[in-house]
Amino acid sequence: MLLLNSGKLVLWHRLLEELWDGAQPASAMSNLRTYATELRRVVFDGGPQLVSDPDGLRLQVDREQIDVDVFADLCARARNDQMNGDLPAASSAYERALHMWRGPALTGLRRGPILTATATALDERRIGVLEDWFDVRLDLTATDRCSGSALIADLRGHLAEHQVRERPHRQLMVTLYRLGDVAGALQACAGAREVLRRSLGLDPDDRVEWLQAAILRRDPDLLRPGVQNRTGDPLRL
Repeated sequence: MLLLNSGKLVLWHRLLEELWDGAQPASAMSNLRTYATELRRVVFDGGPQLVSDPDGLRLQVDREQIDVDVFADLCARARNDQMNGDLPAASSAYERALHMWRGPALTGLRRGPILTATATALDERRIGVLEDWFDVRLDLTATDRCSGSALIADLRGHLAEHQVRERPHRQLMVTLYRLGDVAGALQACAGAREVLRRSLGLDPDDRVEWLQAAILRRDPDLLRPGVQNRTGDPLRL
C-alpha cells in the first residue's frame, strides 16, 4: 500500500480497510502504529523514510526503486519514441518494461480489497502495454518480414490466454497477411468470430470485418506501417 502510493499520504482508514476488510479488532489502530514502528526499524532502517502524520503514513522513496514507476517511465518513453517514428527504440523500451514482470501483479502477497483491485488494474495495464508493443512490432514487419514469425508466435501465445480480446486477433490477421499467408489471415478472422460468438455471444466489431474485406481485395495499405481505414484515417488495430 505504501510503495504503490509512494510520496503520497495513505490515510489510516484506508490501511485499516485493507488489513481487516471491515472486521477490525478493537486494537486495530494500535496495531497499525506498531507495524509502522517495526517497518521503520526492520525494513527501512537507513533507507526510505516512513513518515507518520495525524491522518496516515507517507513513504518517501526514490522513483527508480519502485518497479511499477520504472515500468510507467519506460512505457512513456516507448510511446514518445513511437510518436516520433523511432520504432526500434519504442520496441526496445516496451520490451524492457514488459521484462520487469515476473508473473501476475502482487503475487504472493496477502491482499485485501484495495490491493486486489490494484492488482487487477496493474495486470490489465500490462496486457494493454503488451498489445501496444505488438502494434510497434507489427509496423516493423513492413520493412523487416523476418520479425513477423516471432510476432505471430507471441500473438498466438497471448490469444491462448486471452481469447476474447479483439485487438490481438486483428494484429494476428495483419501480421499473417504481411507474411504472405492470406489463407491464414482469413482463418484468423474466422477464428476470432467463432471465439467471440461462443464465449460472449457477440460478433467482432467493424474493424475485423473491414480487415477481412481488405485482405480479400489484397489492399496494399495493409502492407504499410500504420494500417489505414477506408477514410484514410489511422486504424487502431
